[in-house]
Amino acid sequence: MPLQGSTAVIIPWKNRFEILATLSENASIFTDFGIEIVVVNCGGDNEFFAKGLEIIGAPVTVVELPAHSFNRSLAINIGVACTMVEYLFILDADVILTKDVVEACLASVREGHIVTIERLCESRGNIPEALSQSDYLADIRQIHGMEVSWKDGEVTCVPCQREYLDGSHGGQGQLLVSREHLVRINGFNSRLATWGFEDVDILIRLQRALRLPHKQLGTAVHLSHGDEARDLGGTDRRLSNRQNAIHAFGNYARGELGGSLHEDVATWKPLIAKQLYGVRLRGWS
Repeated sequence: MPLQGSTAVIIPWKNRFEILATLSENASIFTDFGIEIVVVNCGGDNEFFAKGLEIIGAPVTVVELPAHSFNRSLAINIGVACTMVEYLFILDADVILTKDVVEACLASVREGHIVTIERLCESRGNIPEALSQSDYLADIRQIHGMEVSWKDGEVTCVPCQREYLDGSHGGQGQLLVSREHLVRINGFNSRLATWGFEDVDILIRLQRALRLPHKQLGTAVHLSHGDEARDLGGTDRRLSNRQNAIHAFGNYARGELGGSLHEDVATWKPLIAKQLYGVRLRGWS
């Protein structure tokens, strides 16, 4: 079992009501493992948590980031700066975990891996009846990955998409990583704005820059929603993902494997407020 107080979960958020269900369902697991809960409110309703956090049953630190639009990488970087634990669990606001999965992920990251959730089952997912009653068919997996070939002959492989028969999919955005390793590559890259590819980018950079092995472990539940729930910055989801990918590829071509953690903290630190159950905290961790 991991050391108490050695891990923090960082949840980037903007106006997603599912987070109350997520925190309520996950609170006992976080408490059992001594995991600190940090929610970074990136441009969302500041009054939301004051009204809803009392039902959670575990301390939650809310970091108010007065951004105009949601930037997942920026929110994560600010969350990293707001806690000094050894391990960081990057979790979306609509993912419900199990104790067994968290325990396995924590054990693996302590062995030096970067860890992501292997499979997210949709809360509204189902298998067509004709297939679910099959005596022969167990599952169907459609897997898309990316291989980045470098001029020194090394190849970095990352999962981009994994889809299953029941509508479940890969959970590469749910990342458990050593704080030291994340800081060494200067965190996430907030220049990958709007939506998409930041989860693939961080895996490429961690593996290439630090030669870290990547493990995919366990199954969690994703609270189903449509694209209208995402803050896409007024652009198409696929177009946004492609634009961010092209930006990242340009960085790799120049040998740039760093993120924007230090720059983001320098820019936003003076503007940030931290709250615990609506009580303002003074100072900076």
